[in-house]
Amino acid sequence: MAANPYDQVAYPSKPIATSHPERLATLGMLHGMKPAPPAHCRVLELGCGAGGNLAPMALTLPDSEFVGIDLAPVPIERGREMVAACGLNNITLQQRDIRAVGAEFGSFDYIIAHGVYSWVPAEVRDRLLGICGDCLTPHGIAFVSFSAYPGAYHRRMVREMLLHHTRGATGPREQLAGARELLEFLAGAMPQPESYRAVVKQELTTLEQSGDDYYLHDALSEINDPIWFHEFAAHAAQHGLQYVADLSLTRTMQHTVPAEALARVRAFGAGGRLEREQYSDFLECRQFRRTLLCRQDVPVAEEPDPEQVRRLWVTAPAHAVSAQPDLRSSAVEDFALGSNTMKISDPLVKAAMCVLDERWPRALSFAELLGQARARIGGSDGQPADASQERNLAESLLAADAMDFVQLHSHVPFWAEAVSERPLASPLARWQVNQGRPVTNVWHRNIALEDPLLRRLLALLDGTRGRGELVRELIAFMKTSGIVLRHNRQAITDRGRLSRVLAGALDDNLAKFADNCLLIG
Repeated sequence: MAANPYDQVAYPSKPIATSHPERLATLGMLHGMKPAPPAHCRVLELGCGAGGNLAPMALTLPDSEFVGIDLAPVPIERGREMVAACGLNNITLQQRDIRAVGAEFGSFDYIIAHGVYSWVPAEVRDRLLGICGDCLTPHGIAFVSFSAYPGAYHRRMVREMLLHHTRGATGPREQLAGARELLEFLAGAMPQPESYRAVVKQELTTLEQSGDDYYLHDALSEINDPIWFHEFAAHAAQHGLQYVADLSLTRTMQHTVPAEALARVRAFGAGGRLEREQYSDFLECRQFRRTLLCRQDVPVAEEPDPEQVRRLWVTAPAHAVSAQPDLRSSAVEDFALGSNTMKISDPLVKAAMCVLDERWPRALSFAELLGQARARIGGSDGQPADASQERNLAESLLAADAMDFVQLHSHVPFWAEAVSERPLASPLARWQVNQGRPVTNVWHRNIALEDPLLRRLLALLDGTRGRGELVRELIAFMKTSGIVLRHNRQAITDRGRLSRVLAGALDDNLAKFADNCLLIG
């Protein structure tokens, strides 16, 4: 039997924030569904790898159950080692062919299949959707990602060139080296046409940013079969499934496309919602979809309902560009997230964004946010908000979520917002840091820690050590690992001074761990 390529080169097994039951439930609610509460649900992941996506969910949702299936035995064994080391008893990882998943697995509120559908044989693709049709609970939600046309034509062209160039490779590392060789040559050598060179350069950037392991199992995999959205929707319908939404609200056209273009898309897609989705893919040259499905008999709203925002919690990583934004008038204020900005003129919405900025990464319910925002602009706590104000704020938050400036949540995880006397990081974070990996916080996002002292500090946070013992442990680690702290380019060799320097920085670093949602006690 040929070796499984996922045993030879591990596929990145990491958290996928958009696949979390909390996000699936949020989108389901916004589209009129009644999904299971993330805190009490049952989740199946098909193609789970080493459990890097499921394990953080299992940790933060202890009253839910998680089952992972993968064909490759090596990743499953690694995942089981992680689960055992972290003491997780609500997750099961099984080495099994998707085609062998039957009724004995029971029903699931959420089914996740990320990076599987387009990369497996046709009969496996069919069984994948069959499992979703057979095993979803009445208001269950399935997440299936796939490579999509028309954008995938660009990547397919480059892929076929790379496969030809590397057809004689004797192993995955040689194949990757050959792929990089050809991409670098083409990106630098061809003068015309510029459109062709742009496609090759983008593929080279994808290889450099995504890493060898991902690229091998994506662009260079034995199977990579893109599909048109309308074909995928028809395939899902064969198994009693219907389209709900894309994983990100950025797919909500009214927030991302000029009104004139949106009108034309609606005209072209007069045949219905699925047709409009297909034309939106034409417009955006879509190459990858993360699609939510549910049973065909479930009522689903075509557009997210702002009324449902009132039932959700809100966070916002964006911040006001001005040090003193004008919240009392309709003057436009800019709110920034990285290099992107969002312009807001409505006083209540501006106030809400300022409140969320100050609270980040903590969440507020819609009612709490409304009350605090009204107080900022002089609203009376004794009088209810005007209905139009509430509606406008809900619609604005929905639009901001579509642009990633705001995040709507159906569930808020627990973490320690303040640093305790004996700080405690999760067993998963401590295991990850000891393995040299990025650590996953309670919001299901990876936090990169490059500094070896910070990594060692996090590993020490098992709830048994106070500040003094943490400093002593860090000094011992520095001695054995050869780490030297310097002041004015001079090494700090005096132990007493070193202790004071480390103690002075300790509270700041622990506070950063808390702000990054890495502490649970």
